[in-house]
Amino acid sequence: MKHLITSFVILVAILLIFSCTDGLTTIFENINNDVLIQDNALDNELNIMGIAQDATSYYIACGKLRTRLFGEASWSNVDTGSSGIHNTLVSNGTDVYAGVVDDTGIGTLRVLSGGTWSPAATPANFQQAGRMKYISGVYLMSYFKDDGTYSLAVNFTENATVNGLDLATPVTDMLPGPIFTVGNTVYNNGTDVTPNTAYTYTSLGYNPGGTGPAYFLGTTNGVVYYSTAAPSAPGDWTALPTQTFSLRGVTTNVRFGTFLQVEPDYMLVGTTNYGFFQIDAAALAIDHFNDASKYDLYYGGIEAIHKDTTNDTVFFGTMGSGLWYNTFVGGLWTGLWTRG
Repeated sequence: MKHLITSFVILVAILLIFSCTDGLTTIFENINNDVLIQDNALDNELNIMGIAQDATSYYIACGKLRTRLFGEASWSNVDTGSSGIHNTLVSNGTDVYAGVVDDTGIGTLRVLSGGTWSPAATPANFQQAGRMKYISGVYLMSYFKDDGTYSLAVNFTENATVNGLDLATPVTDMLPGPIFTVGNTVYNNGTDVTPNTAYTYTSLGYNPGGTGPAYFLGTTNGVVYYSTAAPSAPGDWTALPTQTFSLRGVTTNVRFGTFLQVEPDYMLVGTTNYGFFQIDAAALAIDHFNDASKYDLYYGGIEAIHKDTTNDTVFFGTMGSGLWYNTFVGGLWTGLWTRG
């Protein structure tokens, strides 16, 4: 069982983690002339697994949990009252939840509320947290159960439909509904809405308030799908152009990961093997970040993306290349790329 639980930590870390049209060309053209990078004190080799904030501070999960106040540059370690690997974070802007796994593979959930860390409520049979999200006033959490199966909690209570599926593989991502991905299957509240059973599905994105499609779906096969509304059948999904890249003469499919809406109709999506992409939902255009001088954002794995709720800063948590951030306004990166 310990081996199985440890495998879940590794699998979730891997799974949670982009020929383009003209629509996004100007979005990145200003980056090419910005070769300067400000480098702060945070270790540039960290694996950042989660990013969150409350009313005064940022938090990153990187094995340890670290924090810094808004407007400051230095990070400090946080004692959540639970020892182990801090591997996932979520916040509603006030309270911060952290998933922790000890050296035996047993997980706990801690919450920072009113300035104090304490144990958080968990669903029955909870063993270990996977991905956590807060969307449209709803907390969503994938998790491993002590009976060896996987499930999904809505506001930290197990969803009955997901429980009935008796899942043998993890829920890799989810949106309210719940719409969720499990291996090569996509569900909407228990209904199979998978567009192609030959693909593996890793992530879901939501674009509220835009004129383009509201839902996006990432695969490990180089394809991002979109749906104008919550999908009710497999045919509701439409594929954007397949994305590949070549390295040392070998062509590889992009493995898509975390989505984030940074502005209405502007979506970012990280990958585990080719930096990040931007999607102009209104134009149905997808484009790779095109500044190779920022190698870790161009070729690296992006595990977490977070948009500051108080300003226009977007943070990227990488797989082994630390934290990057910049400001995004009106479809453009407008500031200095900063590390740490």
